[in-house]
Order: sequence, then structure tokens, then C-alpha cells
Amino acid sequence: MRLLTFVLYVLCACSPAFASEPPASLIQLVKTRLIDSGRYMNGCEPVKAGLFNDWPKGSVQKCTYEMTDKFSSDPPVPSRTFKLIAYLANADAYRLASWIDTACSRVAVAGSAREACFSVTVTAIRSQSGAQFPVAGQVMEDLSCSASTPSNCNITLSNGSKVSVISCPPGDRDACVVRAKKAGKGKPLGGTNGVKEQYMFRSGVTVRIKGCPNGENSDAKNSDPYATCRDDDALNRTDEHTSMKSGKARIISTTPAMLQRYTNRQDIRTSAFSDTDYFGSVEEGRAWLRIVEETYRAALSSADNPLIDAWVCNAYKWPRGCDP
Repeated sequence: MRLLTFVLYVLCACSPAFASEPPASLIQLVKTRLIDSGRYMNGCEPVKAGLFNDWPKGSVQKCTYEMTDKFSSDPPVPSRTFKLIAYLANADAYRLASWIDTACSRVAVAGSAREACFSVTVTAIRSQSGAQFPVAGQVMEDLSCSASTPSNCNITLSNGSKVSVISCPPGDRDACVVRAKKAGKGKPLGGTNGVKEQYMFRSGVTVRIKGCPNGENSDAKNSDPYATCRDDDALNRTDEHTSMKSGKARIISTTPAMLQRYTNRQDIRTSAFSDTDYFGSVEEGRAWLRIVEETYRAALSSADNPLIDAWVCNAYKWPRGCDP
């Protein structure tokens, strides 16, 4: 009798998400907004035997994909297309929907509030990662402008109530921003110029790797600017990171402080070591990468992903359902 009681207790102690299917509408939302239109790193195939042995078989794919830059300089510079490699551990639509459903159950019981949480979370995942989890490799994004790159910089500014975008030529970017601020257009939030930048990843986190600078490091004269940093099978994960600025973890940009509060783990740093390096040493950073990877890897066979839970709980100001 005691054994039966114990088994029943364990079953009842499971997450509510295991007791029900994610809504069909959420699965379709995930498929439409994340799977079909959010993911851009394609050309994927199973990794070679012997790589990523810590991961479930078939969960990591080697993706060899292409990106194209679009320069807007005057006179125009021809655009270029180049090849990159990333190793991804992407969840399918059902798994993603299960994670989101579980996370939103902690902050919204049912009805329209739960639907709103679904939308907020899907939008955040799409913006932060396109529902792609880079275990290692190159991720290309257009997140900044370089004065040395022959292309205009479209800078987004906000004055608190209004967002505006101004276009500044590369040689006059800083002065252009100053003029915009004086005109009351607001505080710069970021810039884009149609030129893709390389960001190196390990365990779902942007890291710095020697010889592979993040951000723009070349102009249109270099037709294949990131070839030396392609993370092929021979080099995979042998290049150790040197540091990382924020430690934010994909797929939804979970900060160390968020995960620490949600899990109450005492081995996670809650504040940045400095303005440029979140962790005080390579060893401390390596420990965080291991936590992120282990958490995400376990979630691939679960209806719950604590990385998403922590982000959602933070977005909803840590209601009671988020207590560790």
C-alpha cells in the first residue's frame, strides 16, 4: 500500500503540462510563426558519428547555410553571398508549444490571458532566435553599423512615446545621430545597415572566440569574410570561448539572473562582472554554458523548459506560480 501511495504521489507531482496536450491553436501558431518563417539556418543534415555524444541521437544537426549582404552605398557596391556553418538542436512544433504552454500556465490560468501569453512568448522567441538553438557555430544578424562599411545606417530612436528611424551615411553616422537627438527624435536603440555580422555561439550563448570577432569586421571588398571561422567537424567546439558580454541564452534570451531566480540555484551569477564581461573568468563562463546546455538538452524530452519559464516569469513580474 505504501508503494502504491508513493507512486500516486509521484504521478500527481508531475508538471500540469504532462497531464494535457498543448492547444492545437498554439501548435499551429508555433508552426506558422516560428518553424515556417522564423528559422533561416537551413541546409541541415545529421552530424557525423562521434560528435555531440552528450546529446540525444539525431537532436543536433549540422546546418550549412548561405546569407546575402545588401549594400546601400553610393555608388552601389555589389551584394555578396557567403556560406556559414552552425550546429543546431531545434525542437519541433509540438515540443515548442508544450514548453510555451507550460511556461504560460505559471503566469496565466486560462482564457484570453493565456492566449496573450502565448503570443508574447512566440513573438519573443521569434525575435531572439527564430526558435533556433545554436549548440556551436556562426549565427549571422544585422544588429549594428560600422563607419567603415559602405552602407547607410538605419538608426532606431525612441523618445518614450514614439519610435522613429533615420538613415545616416556611413561617414556621417555619429554626427547624424547627434543632430537627430537635438531634433528631439529620442535615444538611439540600435542600428541596421543591411550588412550581416557574425556572432559566434557555444551552448546557445553568444561568446567571444579568439580570431573570430563578433560584429562587423569586413567590408564589401571581402567576398567571403567569415570563412576562417566556419566551425567544421574537425574544429567543432575545440576553440574555447574567451569571454561573453551578457550570457543571454537562446531560444528566448534568458539572462543568468532570470534562471537563478527561477531555479534558486546558488551557482549562477546574478550580476555582471563588468560592462564588457558578464563572467569574471573563462571557467565561470564555462560553468554557465554547461548549465544552459544541460537545461536545454533535458528539455528536449520534457514538456517543460526552465529557460522559457524563467523568461516568462520575469516578463510577468514573477507571480506566485513562479516560486521555485
